[in-house]
Amino acid sequence: KKQVCMFHQRGRKTLATFFVFVARSGHSLGNLNLKPIEHYFFSAKRLKAFRLKLGKVPAAHKEEWRCAQSEVRWIQSHCQQQQKEGKEIVQTFCSHINSRLFQHKPLQYILGTEYFADLEIKVKPPILIPRWETVLWCTWLEDQLKSLQTPMVILDIGTGTGCIALYLATKLPHAIVYGLDINPIAVDLAKENWKANGEPKNLKYFLADICEDIFPEALEALVGRVDIIVSNPPYIPQSKILDKSVSNWEAENALFSGDDGTDLHLEIMRKAKRLLNTNREKELKNVPSIVMEIDGQHQQAKLTDASHQNNFLIDFH
Repeated sequence: KKQVCMFHQRGRKTLATFFVFVARSGHSLGNLNLKPIEHYFFSAKRLKAFRLKLGKVPAAHKEEWRCAQSEVRWIQSHCQQQQKEGKEIVQTFCSHINSRLFQHKPLQYILGTEYFADLEIKVKPPILIPRWETVLWCTWLEDQLKSLQTPMVILDIGTGTGCIALYLATKLPHAIVYGLDINPIAVDLAKENWKANGEPKNLKYFLADICEDIFPEALEALVGRVDIIVSNPPYIPQSKILDKSVSNWEAENALFSGDDGTDLHLEIMRKAKRLLNTNREKELKNVPSIVMEIDGQHQQAKLTDASHQNNFLIDFH
């Protein structure tokens, strides 16, 4: 127990040093013949030797070091909050650090949560981790929809953790929000997040595949009733190579969408014609009918052509 206490007090800096070089800086450490962190844990002499091998931190990587130290502190705090015995805390801590370093496990999956604006969202593999850029357009859309006086129906396609639908439902209590996903694990996780965030009565999740020609009952019930479709669909081209912390952990069908990353965007536009209603107030106030996240400018031309073919005006932000 004394060794455990000493490690928590004195070993944090050493562990952060090890962590940043593998996970953040991009430096090659192959010549150090590294072993999992537990092999270094109880030997102060070996830890000191390891620290000397790493040498001083280059000025260009100071920020990466600070980020790594923060991550280590979060993992340490997470382990302590699990209320285990001292030795169990050490073992869990080492296991988490090893999975972060050697298995490239995202920090959010280790901690089990990620914030989406002011919502704490539960996350677990392989369901896509919420990203901060999605928060940006959700808050923008919130401002747009607050100007509408009439009740509205919002459909979130590919809801994943349920974060988008949950955010809009909590911020727009006059709206009725639905979230669908093809993955039953995602739907179950979205329902967990619904329960953990106050169980808003204006939100419902269900299992459905938007690509099917015949809608399931829950989706068929929304035909001609939806005011706004939102989605953070898979938008990465199939040939793009991703960081292992993404490709090894998050579901492929939540990341990739055909050769140029637009397959699901096109499918959503085609199906939108059946789902959307005519909302005169929305049109007068120039509120969009479909809001989707994309990868970048290289996809704009194809999506513009498709929108015209489906009688939609399109804008990019």
